[in-house]
Amino acid sequence: MAKSKLPINKPITFFILFTMLFSGGLIPSYLLIKGLGLMNSIWALILPGLIGPVNVFIIRNYFRSLPVELEESAVIDGASHLKIFFRISLPLSAPILATVALWVGVAHWQAWYDVFLYITDTKKWVLQSVIRRILIENRPQDLLGAATQVFGETNAVDPRQMEAAVVMISILPMLFIYPFLQRYFVTGLVHGAVKG
Repeated sequence: MAKSKLPINKPITFFILFTMLFSGGLIPSYLLIKGLGLMNSIWALILPGLIGPVNVFIIRNYFRSLPVELEESAVIDGASHLKIFFRISLPLSAPILATVALWVGVAHWQAWYDVFLYITDTKKWVLQSVIRRILIENRPQDLLGAATQVFGETNAVDPRQMEAAVVMISILPMLFIYPFLQRYFVTGLVHGAVKG
């Protein structure tokens, strides 16, 4: 029998599973990531917030709101449970899945604090941590020095303009993604409004 790398037989297993479902705070989360050997890995940033209990309850309630008649007619036609799920339930639930995906994506995009906890190599930092470092830790003289190298004179750029440009760079990906997901939000509103 192959030995697992995860602490399956240790008494800490319940603690780890409980922490994954319901966050116990900063210290248990840190112990979980360290115990799983995910320190200084991109998985330390992705896995803890991938599936939240609130999102699971929202998706569950949406699935329960789908008409039962569709499932019953598919069963009468001889469809299996997997076929019903992938051919009927999943396409009808595209609005809620897009909404939850956007929530999770925005939460991961805005997360900068996890990098300071779990990533020690500055080459693996995410964009938000780099932007925070530029805005908070750098002095205005450094920004003016960079502007002087690019534009040739010190008065060409105000430090506030540089900070605004850096913040705009961090906002652009979400501005590009939202229009593609907007149609699912409209579909979800129409689905929620039509009853009976």
